[in-house]
Amino acid sequence: MKTTEWCDVCGMETEISQYGGYCDYCGKFLIPCSLCDMDKVNCSECELAWQDTIYPQYKIVDDGECSNKIEWLGKKPKLSMKTLYNLYKDMEFISTCGKSTQCKQFGDDFKKALKNDLGTDYNVEISIGHFYISGFVNKIGTDKFVYFSVEDLRDDDKGFENVLYRSAKSDTDYSGGFNNFCKLYELDKKIVELFNK
Repeated sequence: MKTTEWCDVCGMETEISQYGGYCDYCGKFLIPCSLCDMDKVNCSECELAWQDTIYPQYKIVDDGECSNKIEWLGKKPKLSMKTLYNLYKDMEFISTCGKSTQCKQFGDDFKKALKNDLGTDYNVEISIGHFYISGFVNKIGTDKFVYFSVEDLRDDDKGFENVLYRSAKSDTDYSGGFNNFCKLYELDKKIVELFNK
């Protein structure tokens, strides 16, 4: 049995099973409340209520070659910058002697999330370094670019909470306009704002 539930985090609706499911837009676990007779139930006794904010679980495994990778133990929701933030914000990025598979996985998800949020009017190119992500966004049909950089992913205070973005003259302009900073989940909106100035 399936039902459609409204998400109180992002305001979108997602079809889920009678056992609950993750919001396609922000990744929050949704409880199938609309299946209950609200006059005859006590929500505090709901077997699914404990899962209210749970995202898919993961484990970090050594994949050899001085590297670690993420094994997801459930289906990831549709990627957006908000879901990316929620999926990775509490994850420990384990130091390695080179680019880790874990960092590459984050980079791939980062690019998908940013492209999903920005839409088809923008090109996104990223570079994955040793625990950092940087790149450029270009508004298609223009010569406008925005440079961004997510610093050391191993540092909780810097990585997700202090993302650098600034205007650029091209996709090789690493010193461009004034530095701006935002939280990871705000990056797509901040980039669009910068293009619209």
